[in-house]
Amino acid sequence: GGDEAAAAAAAAGGQNLDRFVRTLRREIVRYHNRLGVSADLRRRLGLHDSGTAQDARPNALVEVGIADIEAKQINLAWADERTGRLVMDDDGKVVKFVVFGVEGRDWEASGDIFTKDDSIEDVARKLEEYMEASMREED
Repeated sequence: GGDEAAAAAAAAGGQNLDRFVRTLRREIVRYHNRLGVSADLRRRLGLHDSGTAQDARPNALVEVGIADIEAKQINLAWADERTGRLVMDDDGKVVKFVVFGVEGRDWEASGDIFTKDDSIEDVARKLEEYMEASMREED
């Protein structure tokens, strides 16, 4: 009786350990994928060297960096002192993007850069277009 119960408990513990290892591995992969999203965004926007850029144009992004320990949020900073926050789910899918200016939330810029169901590639492309459009307006 007691040996069978001990064997069953050991087997259950083994299954729990296997499940724990699988879950841990999945979470580590997700975390690294989110880190990759941030790195890819920096690289695509020309901020891959030090994470900051020297372009003085007001709509130039000057900084892109991870905002939280889980790497689910990315901070963005523009030369004109606006800031943005990109929020991802566990798998690195963009779920929210907001821009704040000196007078509060910049709804227009937020809407120009992110719409529901946009991928990180869509957001990166729109950020590039947003910066290029503002450069053309200045010229």
